[in-house]
Amino acid sequence: MDQAERQKGSVGDLSDAKDRVELFALQLFQKADTEFRTGVATKNTLGKFRAACIIMEVLKQFGEMDEDIAQKYKFAKVWSARIYNDIKNGVQPLPPPELSEMGDVAQAFPAPLDEPPGMPPPPGMPP
Repeated sequence: MDQAERQKGSVGDLSDAKDRVELFALQLFQKADTEFRTGVATKNTLGKFRAACIIMEVLKQFGEMDEDIAQKYKFAKVWSARIYNDIKNGVQPLPPPELSEMGDVAQAFPAPLDEPPGMPPPPGMPP
């Protein structure tokens, strides 16, 4: 515990911590989104979306999420589940339709999920 207290002083200025976490989450989301929209979604794309979700959840520690972040969080959460299912079923994941084709932002998101895809259940456990 004493070591943790000594290291706490070396962390530095945390006044811009929210901005730094947000920037990292958005950069990770953008990389995954670019891969996904170009039609080359892989397990790595899935991992990037899931990591972006986790980092965006960290932003809740700083207060309410911005609307833009909340939409990207929902997008990453839902589409990571779709990519996971496609990969699991041996199908190449198809990118989402462009928003201009959808007409409504709400339609860009398929039915919401309660949780992002997790690890498969242990052998012998029902899914």
